[in-house]
Amino acid sequence: MARFRMAARPGTASSLSILAQALERACFDYVIYEDKLLVPESVRGSTETTLKYAQQVPKHGPVPLAAMVAAATSRVGVVPTMSTLGWPPFMLARASPRSTTSPVARFG
Repeated sequence: MARFRMAARPGTASSLSILAQALERACFDYVIYEDKLLVPESVRGSTETTLKYAQQVPKHGPVPLAAMVAAATSRVGVVPTMSTLGWPPFMLARASPRSTTSPVARFG
């Protein structure tokens, strides 16, 4: 039985592209990349544990990551979440891929 081995360090943008290519081969419809606006304080009311063990942060920006994954794949949909709390609406419109720069049909 063949083992799945990442060609890049886990959590890097290139490893996420490799993962998206694997999901594409497995006939997944789309992949979602979330944005993170704050560091959670759910463990003991402090951000210390979350930051010490890198549980949920840091994360890549979802828009540049989505553009890179869309360039590395051809069929899987790419859906970055973008909060208007962190991005003003006019900046969201400018950051979102357009038909001249990337395949809009796969951008959600």
